[in-house]
Amino acid sequence: MELRKEHDILVKGSFKLTLPDDPQIFAYERELDNEKWTVIANLSDTEQARSIHNTAVQALISNYDKKEYDLADLKLKPYEAFVFRNE
Repeated sequence: MELRKEHDILVKGSFKLTLPDDPQIFAYERELDNEKWTVIANLSDTEQARSIHNTAVQALISNYDKKEYDLADLKLKPYEAFVFRNE
């Protein structure tokens, strides 16, 4: 899936870090025309657990074979990353 080519939000959308002080997790939101997407990536070689929001989300793309993520009890494998559309 070529998300950057197919969705302007990932190129032209506003950018906001969501966990700016977290040394292991890189997370940000892109927003454009009342649509918001979030990217979350574990930049470490160890599993990371976080609680970000009280919701479950469907990944648009992930580097692991995983489709649903629970943001209230998020456990990311080493170097795991995914993108989801906020509802």
